[in-house]
Amino acid sequence: MRLLELFEQSGKTAAVAFGRMNPPTIGHQKVVAAILKQKADAHFLFVSQTHKPTGKNKTRYENPLPFDVKLGFIEKAFPNIDIGDTSVSTAIGLLQFLEKQGFDNVIFVGGSDRVASFTELFNNQNGVDYNLKSIKVVSSGARDPDAEGAEGMSASKMRAAAIANDFESFKSGLPSGLESDAKEVFAAVRQGLEPWIEEKVSEAGKFPFAGVKVGHKEGPAGQWRNKGPKANRPAKVGDLVGGSS
Repeated sequence: MRLLELFEQSGKTAAVAFGRMNPPTIGHQKVVAAILKQKADAHFLFVSQTHKPTGKNKTRYENPLPFDVKLGFIEKAFPNIDIGDTSVSTAIGLLQFLEKQGFDNVIFVGGSDRVASFTELFNNQNGVDYNLKSIKVVSSGARDPDAEGAEGMSASKMRAAAIANDFESFKSGLPSGLESDAKEVFAAVRQGLEPWIEEKVSEAGKFPFAGVKVGHKEGPAGQWRNKGPKANRPAKVGDLVGGSS
C-alpha cells in the first residue's frame, strides 16, 4: 500500500448496512455476518422505521411489523451487533450521521446487485452532502431470488408465506436467533398483513395490492425492476437501502 493510501485511510472506520428487514430473514443474517467480518472500529446495523398500520397499500404490505416490534425481533436475532441511530432514514443520511459521529471511513455492506450503483452514488455525493476520507461498498454475497437458503431468501417471500399461512416455509427463512420465537414472529407479520390474509397469492413475492403495475416485480434487493434485459435502476440520493429488504 502506498503512503498516500495509508494517509487517506487513516482515522475511524465504521462498517454498516441499512435495511427494512420486515421481517428479518436468514438473508439478513448473512448481511450481519458480512458487516462483522469487516476490519473496522465499529459495526452497525441501521433499520428503517417505515410502517403504515392502516389501509391496504404498498407501504403497509412491505412493512407489516411496527418499528418497535420489528426492532425487538432484530435485537434478538442479531445480539452481536449494535443497532444504528433510528433517526437515520436514507443511505445518504446514514453517511452524514457517521461523519457527525467522527468516522472518517465507511464500509457499506449491500446486495451484490447494488455494489456498483451505490459506489458511484456515495462517491459522487462525497464533498457535496458529507466529507469522508473513504467510502467502500462491499457485497454481502451473491443474491439469486430463485435459489434455496440465504441466497434466495427475501422478506417478500416471508410475507407471501405469512399470507398463505405457510408456517413451515416462513420458519425456514428466519434467522437462527429467532427459531424459538417463530410462531410469535409469524403471528405478528400475519396481523400486519391482515387485509391480504383472505386473498390467494398466485405468485410468491408478487404484491397483491391495488395499483400494482403489470410487468413489474420486486427485485432481489427490494427495489422495483422491469422484466427483461433492463434490470435494476441505479441508486439515487433518496434511496433507503442497498439490498436489505
